[in-house]
Amino acid sequence: MIRDGLFPPVGAHASMQKGGGKPKTEFQYKVAEKILANHVIYREAFNNVTTSAEKSAWTTKIKNRLKV
Repeated sequence: MIRDGLFPPVGAHASMQKGGGKPKTEFQYKVAEKILANHVIYREAFNNVTTSAEKSAWTTKIKNRLKV
């Protein structure tokens, strides 16, 4: 599910304007959760995220490291 959200398959995609699909940022944050929630070094900082700006910072870190 996360892979398809980040790298959609060829063909028609769910239109967000019509209420379907989710933005890539949600899937990027899910990747961050899987990796960092139990990470020895980053666990405490990641689990203390409370604002959308802090969430966005972690999302950007994941986005910048993903490659096709």
